[in-house]
Amino acid sequence: MIDTIILDLINDNSKKKLMEIKMHLSTNHIKQPVGIIGTGSPSDDEYMVAYNIGRLISQMGLKIICGGRSGIMEAACKGVNNEGGISIGILPETHTENSNKYVSIPITTGMGLSRNTIISCSSCFLISIGGSNGTLTEIAYGLQYNKTIFSIFSKFNLDDTIKFTNYNELIDNIHEHIKSNY
Repeated sequence: MIDTIILDLINDNSKKKLMEIKMHLSTNHIKQPVGIIGTGSPSDDEYMVAYNIGRLISQMGLKIICGGRSGIMEAACKGVNNEGGISIGILPETHTENSNKYVSIPITTGMGLSRNTIISCSSCFLISIGGSNGTLTEIAYGLQYNKTIFSIFSKFNLDDTIKFTNYNELIDNIHEHIKSNY
């Protein structure tokens, strides 16, 4: 279980890390969005983590890509939206009726769950929050495409993902990953 959820990322340490990432990204622009994957029916803790991660990614000037529907996808898009950022929702249907109201760019595919490969392949790295079988397919595609996958609240015991139970450690590792790889 997560030991602390930070609902407000604006503290001195977070501001410093955010400025470091922004400075780094100003010379090393990441064109691919960050993939946010997870359950359509999250717990309150999972929802808040997804919301805050959406905010953080947007504050860094990055975009997210997700399934564009409810739950973790909605929470991340809401966080991005509240920071004025861009979220891309890859929808399984041929219409946008089931997209969440915070998606900036809904993309219909008519592919059903096969759309999960688009989400994983299009991401620079993936952040998995909770999840069930659909999330597991996105993780599998991410591994197939050699993506780094961070996970929190995961019930999957997969050696090739980087697992966290602590939100602060997850965020610190995301910062380090961006600084080291982009």
